[in-house]
Amino acid sequence: MPTIEEVRSWRGRQVIGNDGHKIGTIDELYADDQTGAPAWALVHTGLFGRKSSFLPIADAVEDGEDVRVPFDKAFVKDAPGIEPDGHLSAHEEDELFRYYGRPAPAHDHASQPPEDGAGHDRAPAARPEPIETAGGLTGRAPDVEGAMTLSEEQVHVGTRELPATKVRMRKVTVTENVQMTVPVTREEVRLEEVPIDAPDDESTLPAHAEVTLRHEVPVIEKTTVDSERVRLEKDRVTDQVQVTEPARREQLDIEHTPTDGRPDPTR
Repeated sequence: MPTIEEVRSWRGRQVIGNDGHKIGTIDELYADDQTGAPAWALVHTGLFGRKSSFLPIADAVEDGEDVRVPFDKAFVKDAPGIEPDGHLSAHEEDELFRYYGRPAPAHDHASQPPEDGAGHDRAPAARPEPIETAGGLTGRAPDVEGAMTLSEEQVHVGTRELPATKVRMRKVTVTENVQMTVPVTREEVRLEEVPIDAPDDESTLPAHAEVTLRHEVPVIEKTTVDSERVRLEKDRVTDQVQVTEPARREQLDIEHTPTDGRPDPTR
């Protein structure tokens, strides 16, 4: 069973079920006001954390930055709906114990069956209260006549690193059209007129000779060469995220009552 000192830092942590799935976020922690032992956690569940469920923390353990419990998410979400009004009544606690299959703790002032055998409800058990306000757990001064100690919740925000995106580097072949201008030559026949008495030229073709004309055509040859080397690296970028969390605090409300017991008409 976790101790009071251990569970003080659990508020705001993620609760993980025995199936490995996230159940919700711890909003409040409750201790038995008679034994002082941690008893219940109020966990935000459901879509966007709009639903709250109570679950016992006697068997809860720390798992890194999370808290692991022996229940799954669906089971906790279906727990009896109880309003988190600052304490749990004996009836509400019994209802939760029955749902989670846990034996209810025996308190010293629990009633005993009367001798005549008539059935009676047991006396109210010590009610679990939030750990921050349960008697004797915070070390604050006790309330005395004429003086009262007020408390408030303090919000502590930290960060933890979670995997966001997996990046894989691979090569993709892209085909592009390359256009180039290549000079080519070709042979042509040309008729040349010369004087009648001009001597014959050895390069002159006979009158009835045939000749083959030749021409050049572009020849394409491709080779693969290294063009660029790339490396995958990570950069850390810091963003500013605004967090809003409701925090409760106690304030003093003074009520005036006349000595004759009637309400003060001026109030």
